[in-house]
Amino acid sequence: MPRFPFQFPTRRKSFNPYSSKLRSRKKNIPLPFLIVSAPLAIIIGAEGLLRLIMGSSGKAGELAGYFAEPASVSDYRLQVNTSGGNPVSGIAWGELKVRPSGFTGYELMPNQKTSTVEINAQGFRANQSIPLAKPANEVRILVVGGSTAFGTLTPDNGATIPSLLETQLNQQVKDQQANVKKFRPDVLPYFADEMEKALKLPSKIREGQYRVINAAVPGYLTSNVQSQLFNQLLDYQPDVLVLIDGYSDLLAPSDRSAATLSSVDNLLSDANGHFLRSLGNNFNSLLNQLYLLKAWNAWIIKPNPKSELLADVSNATGILTDRLSTDPAEIQKRIDRRTRALVSIGKLTSLRKIPFVVGIQPEVSQLKSPSSEDNKILSALDTRYPKLIQDQYAKLIQSQKTVNGITSLSFQDAIEKASTIKGDGRLFYDAIHPRSSLIQTIATTIQTTIGPQLQVQPKPFNGETSGVTP
Repeated sequence: MPRFPFQFPTRRKSFNPYSSKLRSRKKNIPLPFLIVSAPLAIIIGAEGLLRLIMGSSGKAGELAGYFAEPASVSDYRLQVNTSGGNPVSGIAWGELKVRPSGFTGYELMPNQKTSTVEINAQGFRANQSIPLAKPANEVRILVVGGSTAFGTLTPDNGATIPSLLETQLNQQVKDQQANVKKFRPDVLPYFADEMEKALKLPSKIREGQYRVINAAVPGYLTSNVQSQLFNQLLDYQPDVLVLIDGYSDLLAPSDRSAATLSSVDNLLSDANGHFLRSLGNNFNSLLNQLYLLKAWNAWIIKPNPKSELLADVSNATGILTDRLSTDPAEIQKRIDRRTRALVSIGKLTSLRKIPFVVGIQPEVSQLKSPSSEDNKILSALDTRYPKLIQDQYAKLIQSQKTVNGITSLSFQDAIEKASTIKGDGRLFYDAIHPRSSLIQTIATTIQTTIGPQLQVQPKPFNGETSGVTP
C-alpha cells in the first residue's frame, strides 16, 4: 500500500495497567513534609514511651497534674472569673479562683479546693464553714491582709499563720487548765508577799474555744481590707482584729484606690487582643498536657517560684523594682492611701471596742544574715531593690505610728529568732512569703502581742470572793 507523505509508521504498543502506578511510585516525597514529619514522629514515639513507662511504674500521677510548675505554685496564681463564676479566657491561668466584687474590687470564690488550698462557703481559707453567729464560749481572732496573711506557697491550710495561731491559743488554754498554779490566780492573795509572787506569774487568757478566721486575700491593699470589714467581716463579731500587710500598698500606683481585677476590663475592651490571647492560652494549655514537657520542667529545669510572679497579683509586667516608685511624692501618696485606710479601720474598731493589731509583713531583705538560699532570692532581684524597699518600709512604719487606736507589732525579732532554728536555714520562698520556721515565730509574735487584749484580770482579795474573812 502506498504511503502518503504525511503518514507515520505505526507500531503496536502493549497495554500495561500497572504502568501508571509504577510511575507514580517513583515520585519523591516532598522535602518539607520529611522535615516536619520526622521530628513529629520522634516526639509522638517518645511521648507514648514515656507515658507507658510512667503508667507501668505507677508514677503517672507525678506528672499528670504538673502544669509547667509545681502545684504548690500554680495553686496560688489567680484564676479570674466573671461575677457568675465562669473563667475569663485570655487571662493568665491559675487555680485560685477569684471574681469581681462591687464592694472590695474582687474576692475569693467560695467552695473551692486544690491540692494545697481550701476555701469555705464564706470565701475564707478554712476547711469548714464558719457560722455568722458566734457561740457563747468562742473567742474569735480575725486575720486580714494580703498574700502573707493568706499563706501563699504554704503546703496546706494548716500551715498558715492564722492556723498556727489558733493552735497556739487553744494550747495555752489547755496549759492553764492543767497547770493552774503556774499562772496568775483569778483572785489575788490577801498578804502582800504572796500577792507579789502571784503577780510575777504569767497572766491567763480568756478561757473558751479560740477560732482564728483567715479572711486574707492575695493582692489586697489596706483599702480593700477596709471595704471588706465594713461590708462583711465585722458581722462575725471578732474579739481581736489582726492586719498583716503593707507590701502591696507600696507596689500599687497611687491613682488606684484599691486593688482590682483591672486586667479583665482592659482585656474585654480589646476584642482582637482578647481573641489572640485566648488562642495563645489554649495552645499553651495543649502543650502543657505533654508528658515530655512536664518531665523537662519537673526533673530538669526544676523551676522555683519567681518573686515577680507571686508578690503582685495584678498581672502587671516588669520586675518588682520597677513597681516600687522612686518618686518621693508618689511614694508618699501610696503611704498616705494606706494611712487613711488604717485611720478609718481604727475608728471603726474603736467604736466596737475591738482591739486592732497591725504588722507590716516580713520581707527577705530584712534578713541580717541570710542563708545561701535566701541570698539566691536577693541575687535574683534587681540590685536597687533592697534599698528601695527598706527605705519605704521605714516610711510605712513611721506613718503607722501616727495612727491612733492601733497596736503596732514588729516581725523583726521573729525573723531573727527564726534564723536560729535548726533546719535548712531558708526562711523565704520568695521576696515576701515566709516558710514554716518563720511562720511559726510570726504566729508566736502575734500571740504575745494580742495576749494583753485577752488577759483575765485577777480580782483583788475580799472575804466575799474567797469565802475567807481576813
